[in-house]
Amino acid sequence: SVSKEIFDICNKHLVGVINALNADTIIGVGKYAHKMARLAIMKTELHHVKIKDIPHPSPANPIANKDKGRFWKKVSKEVIDS
Repeated sequence: SVSKEIFDICNKHLVGVINALNADTIIGVGKYAHKMARLAIMKTELHHVKIKDIPHPSPANPIANKDKGRFWKKVSKEVIDS
């Protein structure tokens, strides 16, 4: 299907970026991005790469709006800095 082709291309690109940057950690922005990154990594030899997630900053996400966005910024900074 076309969707599978698009996901395969995206996964190859993600793996290429990870390899080019020699990254040991990636961060999925939102649960869906985290899940898709995890699936892409599982199909490779990059099992050492850590996959973290931060909440999506969408205005529809209650976490993104909590305390006028300050809570989201705090949580995201903690994940990025750890």
